[in-house]
Amino acid sequence: SWTLQLIYDIDPPRNCFPSLHVAWAFVAALSCYRVHQGVGIAALVWASLIAVSTLFTEQHYVVDVIGGVVMAGVAYTLLLRGHDRSAIPEADVRAAPRRARRIAWTYAGVIVAFLVAYAAA
Repeated sequence: SWTLQLIYDIDPPRNCFPSLHVAWAFVAALSCYRVHQGVGIAALVWASLIAVSTLFTEQHYVVDVIGGVVMAGVAYTLLLRGHDRSAIPEADVRAAPRRARRIAWTYAGVIVAFLVAYAAA
């Protein structure tokens, strides 16, 4: 409950529509999908979990989340979709899964640190 209270203290629910948490997560996921399909699918799942978490923590309403997804789709369509995928360096495409694993392990370490702090409190 202390981490949820921290979220409420840091992010007051005054700027709801659209959910920028959701919009940024989905733009990032769609960008990842352009570089590497597997990493993109994992990022889209993660973005969906972020969208659901904003509802469960009562930081946003469903319409805010939908607005964030729509905003991400519009931004992707206008800014990224027209760029040629062949312009992405092959080294970046090959490195994408390794980088994604590194990020996932780092995030898992942060979660473990929170769990240890919670158990110690």
